[in-house]
Amino acid sequence: AEYGMGSEISTEGDIYSYGIVLLEMLTRKRPTNEEFSDGLTLPKYVEESLSRTQDILQPSLASETGDQCADHIPNLQECNTFALKDICALRLLKLGLLCSAESPKDRPAMHDVYGEVTEVKEAFFSMDNGSNDLT
Repeated sequence: AEYGMGSEISTEGDIYSYGIVLLEMLTRKRPTNEEFSDGLTLPKYVEESLSRTQDILQPSLASETGDQCADHIPNLQECNTFALKDICALRLLKLGLLCSAESPKDRPAMHDVYGEVTEVKEAFFSMDNGSNDLT
């Protein structure tokens, strides 16, 4: 119990770092890029650009149909396979933003992060399995 405070702070710091790494992987931009100056940070850049997911996702993650799904997270049946990839990426972008919130109390708990990543992973792999069924 005497280590409780230290481990809590460490966990919140870990969540923040995880969020930044997620945003880095999805956008292929580092927080130290020259464009992030004058108060613009990687999380702020992503947050301001969420409605234009095609512009911020690294090319291999972007598809032509993604923008129609950016404003809400539709049911998986609502979008085709290409858009489903965007939904997965969008959910991870939003998770990265939550994790990298400036205030530690606004960041999700580790088990919530794990649950969301697991759901996205299952959706992504079910998409792959679905396309295999057609062959």
